[in-house]
Amino acid sequence: THRQIAANIRHKATSLMPGYSPPAFSLYDRNRKLVNLQDFKGSYVYLNFCTCTSYSCFKEYEILQKLNNKYGNTVKFITVICDGSLDEMITYLSKNTYNWIFLNFANQPDVLENYRIKAFPVYLFIDKDGRTLYSPCPTPGENFEGLLEKLLTKRGELPKN
Repeated sequence: THRQIAANIRHKATSLMPGYSPPAFSLYDRNRKLVNLQDFKGSYVYLNFCTCTSYSCFKEYEILQKLNNKYGNTVKFITVICDGSLDEMITYLSKNTYNWIFLNFANQPDVLENYRIKAFPVYLFIDKDGRTLYSPCPTPGENFEGLLEKLLTKRGELPKN
């Protein structure tokens, strides 16, 4: 019993720390397909938690669109929408041209607690092995692109223009 309690405490304390695997989730995308975080192992993941009603999130979406267009073959951009239902997210996305991955939290609302989300937006960067590299990670408006270029250059993975 004590070992299990200790393992639970360790997991909670380390789950968002660099070098550790972030909490798993299974959320629905705009096509009503269930998507698991594990599905993206082998790719870098820029994961963010936003709402459809946050001005701060809207401002970041324009930059995210440009980043996805430039780095989308190297990095999976994933936005978890943390307000409203799946249908509301789908309606919202039908009125916009965002082309990266959007997931809805409604079928697994504890994802907010698991990722310790208290405000929006929140960003994390996950490596190809599925471990957290940066948590929190700079937002697109805080020059995430500079950090990304430095990391990809160091690893010899910068996409060719």
